[in-house]
Amino acid sequence: MNQPNTDGQVLQYAAVSPPVTLPRIYYVNGIQTEAQTHAQTATSLSILTERVVFGVYNQSAGKGAGILVDLLQCGADWTDIFLSKLAELGNLGINHVINGVRDYVRGKLGQPPADPVNVAESIRKRIPERHRVAFIEGCVATYNKATAALFRELRTNVGHKQIIIAHSQGNLITADALWSIVIAYGEESLSNMQVYSLASPTPAWPLGIRYRRKVYGHTNDLVTLCDPHNWTWITSRLADGMFGRTAGDWRRHGNGWIPGLGGHDLGRNIALNFATTIRRDLGLPPLNGALPKF
Repeated sequence: MNQPNTDGQVLQYAAVSPPVTLPRIYYVNGIQTEAQTHAQTATSLSILTERVVFGVYNQSAGKGAGILVDLLQCGADWTDIFLSKLAELGNLGINHVINGVRDYVRGKLGQPPADPVNVAESIRKRIPERHRVAFIEGCVATYNKATAALFRELRTNVGHKQIIIAHSQGNLITADALWSIVIAYGEESLSNMQVYSLASPTPAWPLGIRYRRKVYGHTNDLVTLCDPHNWTWITSRLADGMFGRTAGDWRRHGNGWIPGLGGHDLGRNIALNFATTIRRDLGLPPLNGALPKF
């Protein structure tokens, strides 16, 4: 079994023959994951989905003090995603004002409304694609090579159906890569992509992936509480719950209410209804027998 040895390395894992490569499925691992564990998980996902799985390796800085480096990287990912959401909201606000004023003036002049203006799209069209892509990939690679690798994979296969399975920090990497795709190509470029989020701490996702992301996690997982959408005691009371997560399966781990890391383990999240759902979404029959070992 091939094991990655560099950060951001992408390897194929095919546990079925003949290998089926469409839809294109990626696995992005979380924090403190060793190369052997990454490879084993990607292979098990290949068995589960009966497809080739492309493992995008998020290399850890190591055990012990290395966790501090990993957490700092998570912080950089989280911050970049948060700022991307602010930029998206800013663009929407500016577009609303510009289009509103313009349509008001045109209405006063007896003219029909014109096509909506999108400031971000106007800027994007003025920058050649190769320059946009090189700049974005270079920026994300400075703090996370796995994000740059996933961005490269997604943009190269943007015309095909693509599925991303992410655990823990893998969700930060995935969200950041999707934001990068949006910056390079626009929200509509995400129309062929789907995400399965396992124990996600990600604070925000692009609007273009809305309704194509399923969330699996535990209400008392300390890591998932880094995502404000999971603060159900607030989101369920705010705007009829419209800011809450889109739950694929969301439940309490064990009998305790106090947040901890007991429900964060990949296997415990896989054991939710993820396996049943992804096979159904791929048009496969229910799993015959036990789950592959994760």
